[in-house]
Amino acid sequence: MYANLAMYSVKKSEQSEVAFYNKLMQTDKIRFNYIKEELKDAIVNGGFILLYQPIMDITKKKVKSYEALVRFKNHNIYPDEFIPIAETTGLILPIGRYVIESAIKQIAQWELENRMCTNVSVNFSTKQFYDEGIIDFIKEKLNQYSVPSECLTIEITETFLHEKSIEEVRNFLVELKKMNLKIAMDDFGTGFTSVMFFNHFPFDVIKLDKSFVEDKLKKSKTKVFETWLLLFQAYNYIVIAEGVETVNQLKQLEKLGVDYVQGYYFSRPLSVEAIENLGFSKGGF
Repeated sequence: MYANLAMYSVKKSEQSEVAFYNKLMQTDKIRFNYIKEELKDAIVNGGFILLYQPIMDITKKKVKSYEALVRFKNHNIYPDEFIPIAETTGLILPIGRYVIESAIKQIAQWELENRMCTNVSVNFSTKQFYDEGIIDFIKEKLNQYSVPSECLTIEITETFLHEKSIEEVRNFLVELKKMNLKIAMDDFGTGFTSVMFFNHFPFDVIKLDKSFVEDKLKKSKTKVFETWLLLFQAYNYIVIAEGVETVNQLKQLEKLGVDYVQGYYFSRPLSVEAIENLGFSKGGF
């Protein structure tokens, strides 16, 4: 049993290495199994909730859209811990479907309240690539709730682009585009993106990762930042800077020509009720 625990700790590591058993491994295994069971229970008994983080238009001083983020209702178990476990166990597939349907349902509710089409983006796990019915599921839910497809954005990471062959990934994304969904590359700057990807894949949005933003806003690297922006503009991408936490970052980004930002400077992820109370639904901040 101890040898197996050591072996699995190596498999989880991003590097090839040798591991010797220690008591923490057993603790990690117990924690893993606990979270797995809580995920199963939440899927069956409605134990998840969606929070929405505003994406702000700097120029117009209002909300552009929202990113939907899944959370446990009654646990302080955060996504950076439960999402990898959900992916490892395959539970990410029903969770992913829950997120998509809940976001579409919320868009429909906002439309009933006479709001303009509110775009909501949902994160797409690499494992959802293997959910063979996912495209039909999205079509079904958009029709069921009478939501225009352009109101939904699918966010994928660079890892997703390496999950299968370029042709397979491209065909999958093209099917999403045929539905008039928007596609965003999330966490840009954390992987090894090639300019080739921009020629092959039909992106609408590039979301700059917090680490990329912080690094490239340093005085010595602002020219690099500007060069990336010029490239994105050449492809007609919408650019969103993530992880904005200070007024100085905001001013720098505005000066460099970034129009949209997301981060704690404006708001943490919020419940629908909190969004209404803050007046974000009326397009101001």
